[in-house]
Amino acid sequence: MPEAAVYGYILKSAPDKQLKLALQGVFVAEQCVIDREVRGVQQRAGNRLSGLSELEFEALVDLCLGLTDKAMAARRNVSLRGAQSRLQSLYQKLGLDKVDIPSGAWGASFNSRTRAISLALTQGILNADTLRREEEKLQAWLAQSST
Repeated sequence: MPEAAVYGYILKSAPDKQLKLALQGVFVAEQCVIDREVRGVQQRAGNRLSGLSELEFEALVDLCLGLTDKAMAARRNVSLRGAQSRLQSLYQKLGLDKVDIPSGAWGASFNSRTRAISLALTQGILNADTLRREEEKLQAWLAQSST
């Protein structure tokens, strides 16, 4: 976040309602307001060793959008192996290596794909606003790909 942001930071792309609430928070309640997406970026950038790279973040977004490995590869213009490699790197950073996933008599306790989404949302790496924007980008890509 820029040092000049004394009272907080909100993205220009924020919906009008969110902007109104932020202004009320700053001017009426005298609170510092920081957009959730900015907080997510701060968290990713805060610790470079455990933070997600841009490629891993893209893989996480694609997971949340429900894309298959093949669709991820096509969307990001990489090989299938490249897309799968990004997913494996993402899983490692989130602590979802196959050896780290507990299992019981029923088998593995987690599905890596859905667990990654859950962790991303609970840790603030992703939020609904980011997913809405990414869904729009996905729909545009799908429309372009089908022509």
